[in-house]
Amino acid sequence: MATTNQLITWIELQSHGWQREGKKGIRALFNEAHKLLLYDEIEQRLVIDATIGDFPFLATQDGVFQYVLPANCSILKKLVIDYDETKDEYPWSYEDFQYKGKLYYRILNITCREATNNVGATISFVGVNPGATTSKFRLIYFETPINITSDSVQHQMPGSTDFDYLVPATIKLIEGIDHGNIIEARQYINEVIKKEFRRDSDRGEQGVPLYCRKRRF
Repeated sequence: MATTNQLITWIELQSHGWQREGKKGIRALFNEAHKLLLYDEIEQRLVIDATIGDFPFLATQDGVFQYVLPANCSILKKLVIDYDETKDEYPWSYEDFQYKGKLYYRILNITCREATNNVGATISFVGVNPGATTSKFRLIYFETPINITSDSVQHQMPGSTDFDYLVPATIKLIEGIDHGNIIEARQYINEVIKKEFRRDSDRGEQGVPLYCRKRRF
């Protein structure tokens, strides 16, 4: 795995007329390519709290209905409680949800907004008071890629995917600007490079069942 500094240096050597910073700055496009590849709703981007081996908890307060989610949250996908958690009665709405063999209840009385450059992702409880809790509601969300604002900020590409996918994606964006087809360049990254990156990212054990259960009907 190469450093951010090394990758940008190699791209700079290949991209004549481009520099690290400035009007034709490579780092900005390197960061954009990094986001294009990693800003995704896939297993590898789900956030698990390493201290508890489960989805992180949301701390709530009595009478407070909206919360800003953790800074590394791009968008909330589900709010759940453990299956053995005592369920409240009406007006809460639930449905069963399972992940990696563990059962949860998915809470339906919420809405959320995606994070922006200035405002973090938010969750709102709709018509239901969540009460004061610290270990009841679990957040299922995808991690936001870090912003690469300097050569000292290390990219998050795993293994050899930095050179295999991040470098080509950055060069594709540079060529898109040089040739006036940036939209086509982004489309190529999303439809070709990103799909191949997803495939390589899923190598290794992911806890997916490898056989079908026979149903009794």
